[in-house]
Amino acid sequence: MKSLKNRILKTMLSMLITSIGIVMMMKAELGLNPWWTLTTGFSDLTGLSLGLVVQIFGFTLIAIAYLLGVKPGITTILDMFLIGLYIDIINQFTPTLPDVFIIQLLACMMGVITFSLGLSLTVSTGLGAGPKDSFTFAIMKKTHTNVGKMKLLVEGSTFVIGLLIGGPFGIGTIVSTLFTGQMQSYFFKKLKYTP
Repeated sequence: MKSLKNRILKTMLSMLITSIGIVMMMKAELGLNPWWTLTTGFSDLTGLSLGLVVQIFGFTLIAIAYLLGVKPGITTILDMFLIGLYIDIINQFTPTLPDVFIIQLLACMMGVITFSLGLSLTVSTGLGAGPKDSFTFAIMKKTHTNVGKMKLLVEGSTFVIGLLIGGPFGIGTIVSTLFTGQMQSYFFKKLKYTP
């Protein structure tokens, strides 16, 4: 039981790190990865806070995954509540960056590194996947498609919808897309964890 409590606390801390990375990328204003393009676009469209939108999307994805036969784990539920909450809190206390490209690019890159570290730490607790991965896995199981193709399809569709509703796109989107996976692999090695 103590081990489980420690893993839950580690997961909560990991999600805080993930959220700091997301806010850093947001403040850089150079674009976000596909899911965040969608949620930010939806937040701008509706006037709801980004954190609340993240929670709504998380709940919706969990519900769909559950209906398709994938039950939520501890991480799935924590992610739905905490990431959105953390983002709203951190965003309130994080100043706007000066409109200087090199500073914005550095903030974006640091955001990607921090985000990737948080994701890697979260996965390494072994308490399940977040809502987005649970949803992707559920669709993958139903369609008998491999994970690479399904992630490309889901994230590609997400990105297009995000753009259509006014979500942010820029060099940060490219940086995030190209380097998040590589950074996660690097951190997995450092953590001596095989996903």
